[in-house]
Amino acid sequence: MEELVERLPPGRVLCAGLGLGLMVHHLVNRPDIDEIHVVELSGDVIELVEPTLPGYGDVRVTRADFYAHIKDGGAAGYDSILWDLAVGTLEETAGGMALAQAAASAFAPGVPLFRFGMSESDDPTVLFARELLRANAGGDDE
Repeated sequence: MEELVERLPPGRVLCAGLGLGLMVHHLVNRPDIDEIHVVELSGDVIELVEPTLPGYGDVRVTRADFYAHIKDGGAAGYDSILWDLAVGTLEETAGGMALAQAAASAFAPGVPLFRFGMSESDDPTVLFARELLRANAGGDDE
């Protein structure tokens, strides 16, 4: 997570998913990050993790569906989007990464999307297709 956070441009960051709050802990160490807004669907996650977040004035957590949030204009004015919604199987995660890329392109044009667990060269649609081939073939697709 720390390496990903270092690649973000300065300014305002919109985060998809709270997880354990690790990204927030790394983001607050960047003096050039002006605002951190986390959108998390689970009230239980927020209740558990929010009290452990650093006491940084510009961290905001909103309970909402990330995709609905950006569809409604919630990504306006942000300098980057940090996506950390990797849950479930690799297939589910790869599908979610592809959805994140499509949603960001449609509803936040020009705002770079950074996906936790992937390098800039990784294409989520290729990973998703590879995983589907593996699952259907019952083996390695290499």
